[in-house]
Amino acid sequence: GYYVNLSEADQKKLSKTERWKSLKAVKSKQVYLTDGNQYFNRPGPRLVESLEILIEIIHDHKFNFNHEGSGWVKYF
Repeated sequence: GYYVNLSEADQKKLSKTERWKSLKAVKSKQVYLTDGNQYFNRPGPRLVESLEILIEIIHDHKFNFNHEGSGWVKYF
């Protein structure tokens, strides 16, 4: 339920663990941070925007709903 900037701060701690380094997404540099507070943790109309964010991430820029930078960022 974090904003992107808080997720990034916690991510720095997490990235120092061995389990983190063994994840497939980390190895393939496909790690993304989303704004869970605004999108994924609230029911209602934002559910559609949450789906749009996932589509933008999963389909690697083939779709653009203008959420990159505000709703999600590529961590690396």
